[in-house]
Amino acid sequence: IRDLVTATTQRPISPKMEIQLQQPPIHGHDTVDIIGLETPAEAPPSQVQQVKVEEIMGIPNGVVGYIIGRGGESITSMQRRTGCRVQIQKEHEMVPGSSTRMISLTSSDRSSIAACRDIIDCMVAERQKLNAMQNQGASSAAIGADKLQQALSLGHQLVTVEVPDADVGLVIGKS
Repeated sequence: IRDLVTATTQRPISPKMEIQLQQPPIHGHDTVDIIGLETPAEAPPSQVQQVKVEEIMGIPNGVVGYIIGRGGESITSMQRRTGCRVQIQKEHEMVPGSSTRMISLTSSDRSSIAACRDIIDCMVAERQKLNAMQNQGASSAAIGADKLQQALSLGHQLVTVEVPDADVGLVIGKS
């Protein structure tokens, strides 16, 4: 591709280049680099702009809202800090049955893309860890409910006792 780009610098090319992915990358570092030049159609070869690099990565659909943030503040902050443009695939554009959304990272500097990718990877890991902790708490509650039902079926009784706030530590065992 670099030879192709070098060979085409004498004539203007379209500012947008598209790529069709045969199979979307799975969350992680499966990425595709697209290298192209942006030049106005009437510009002489001496006015060729910087090379733009686009990296496409996949993330789980369930964490997209966290990446975007309330009112877009997370994604806006990420773009300002890294200088990398971030575009997230719309949900209706996803491959049917897929749970992965594609994110396009575009910049003229590969280090900006790497920094942005690292931020996204950290945010995804953080959100997945939080989700796992919440699911673990939910499964513990389900186990407790099962034990309660088993005890009730054996003839035990459920008794609710109200304890004043000041005495809760005594019941739990704190002094």
